[in-house]
This record gives sequence, structure tokens and C-alpha cells, in this order.
Amino acid sequence: MKTSPILRASVLPLSVLIGAVSLVVLIRGHNQPGGGFIGGLLAASALALYGAVVGPAETRARLPLRPQTLVALGLACVTAAAALPLLLGDALLEGQWWFTLPIVGKISSVLLFDTGVYLVVLGTVMVILLALLEEKD
Repeated sequence: MKTSPILRASVLPLSVLIGAVSLVVLIRGHNQPGGGFIGGLLAASALALYGAVVGPAETRARLPLRPQTLVALGLACVTAAAALPLLLGDALLEGQWWFTLPIVGKISSVLLFDTGVYLVVLGTVMVILLALLEEKD
């Protein structure tokens, strides 16, 4: 299937923009609606758009880590966020507040948990999408 030159030229900036929005949703979402799940879906949609236009091989080549590695890192973040309060004498998954950044807000174990969810969702959706794109080729 021949891809439109306009779509090929615009897919990278659009994917980067959607990816940036996904990070904003991740960072702001631990104190407001949004967070890791929605941010991960947005990031996966950016990569899905890119993959649909350029193909699975080029998409895999652009990924810094394999999707399975993202899932493993995400599970490690979630486990760390869950276990950290236990090590500090608090209840399982109790939020630990560390410090505040001017634009971002409070940095805490909640953000670590959301980051883990983000990575698990992104990695899982990418495994599925890349398999579907490769099957199509």
C-alpha cells in the first residue's frame, strides 16, 4: 500500500507531539485525573500511528528498548512503589512524598507506581500492535 507523502512527512512530528502529551498526562495524573494508564495508551497510540505509516521494521528500529523490556521495567517500578512503604514501616502502597518541583508538583511513590503502569501498558500494547503489523506485512 502506497502511503501519502503528506502523511509520511507529518507522522514523526505528530507522534512526538502525542508522546509529549502522554508524558504530561503521566506526570500530572498522579495528583489529577489521568496517570499511567491513559498516558501509556497515548504513547502506544503515537507508536501505533508511526508503525502504521512506516511499518513494523522501522518502528522496532526506532524503539530504544524492546516492548517486553518495558513491561519488565514497569513491573519493577510497580513492585518498588508497593514495597517501599513496607520498608519504611508504613502500609502496602501507602504514598511516600519525597519533594516538590515547581512545574511538576509533588514527586512521590505514587508517580513511581504510575510510571510502572505507563510502561506496562505501553509495552503490552506495543507487543500486540507490532505483532498485528508484522502479520499484515
